[in-house]
Amino acid sequence: MGVDADEFENDQFILRIRNREFNQEINIFNPVFGAFELPEPLPNADRIETQESVGLYIQDQISLTEKIDIRLGARIDDYDQKLNNRRSNTISTFSETQVSPQFGVVYKATEALSLYAVYGENFRPLSGATDDNNLDPNESKSTEIGLNFTLNNGAIEGTFAIFDVEQSNISTVDEDFNATAVGEAGSQGVELDLKGDLTDTLSVWLSYSYIDAETENAFNDPDFGTVVPAGSDLLNIPENQLSLRVVQRTQLAGKSLDLIGGLTYVDERNGFFSDQDFKLPSYTTVQIATNYEISEFLELRAEINNLFDEEHYTNSFADVWVQPGTPRNVRLSTTFRF
Repeated sequence: MGVDADEFENDQFILRIRNREFNQEINIFNPVFGAFELPEPLPNADRIETQESVGLYIQDQISLTEKIDIRLGARIDDYDQKLNNRRSNTISTFSETQVSPQFGVVYKATEALSLYAVYGENFRPLSGATDDNNLDPNESKSTEIGLNFTLNNGAIEGTFAIFDVEQSNISTVDEDFNATAVGEAGSQGVELDLKGDLTDTLSVWLSYSYIDAETENAFNDPDFGTVVPAGSDLLNIPENQLSLRVVQRTQLAGKSLDLIGGLTYVDERNGFFSDQDFKLPSYTTVQIATNYEISEFLELRAEINNLFDEEHYTNSFADVWVQPGTPRNVRLSTTFRF
């Protein structure tokens, strides 16, 4: 059991121009700088928000039999929010006490196989919550069942899990663009993780996930003023994602040398909440690296990320806010131990 406390302060001052009448379009491939007179930006936000919380948590793991363990736990959080809107010269507050239970059970079927189930609840205070708008915290409930196993005489450890996560009180706006928390979303899927040694000198790490994440009710998009229908895909969440890393251990001049190769595959993703037809394409990147242990105190590492210079996009907010992935890059590093 234990107690913790934290304080988070978010200070914002934003000047912004969003009037399309300026029509300041430029050709990004042949820009002409200084072609337009810069308009005067207007105040968009000027506020400071403080969140303070104190938490008490308790957890106990109990062995009921030689094969069955259970875990019981709960966390109680008491938090206060204070929003000082310097633009409107108003101060508002919001307080809440939240209990988050947890439960888990493990059944050890054999030395190489265990089955488990986990349930937990969590919450996150919403920025901008006040006593007037009554923005209850974003809440989540998660359930996971799975199994832990070993292969290759215990040299490889693995986990297979099926999970379900439900979110409620997602921050959005009503028809008049007043803040509200009525959004709901769900995420279901499976995960597979493997790690360990294939041989005395060859190890592998593999992770795969399938996720189906979508809205569960219709609500307004606060950023673009459109209605997001129920069943819409959440942003930037691929259905399929795979990571693989293989390490071959050898020696060079009597010193330990690791040769590392890996790849990452990310499936197609929704890139725009208000336009479900805008998708970020799938991509695969390859990485190679080597570690050379010169002595017990000195290690050299060289790595090349995105080996084939794959053009890809990691995330987006809308069709005009897209983050490109990092092109091929080389990194050399040294580790000293003393």
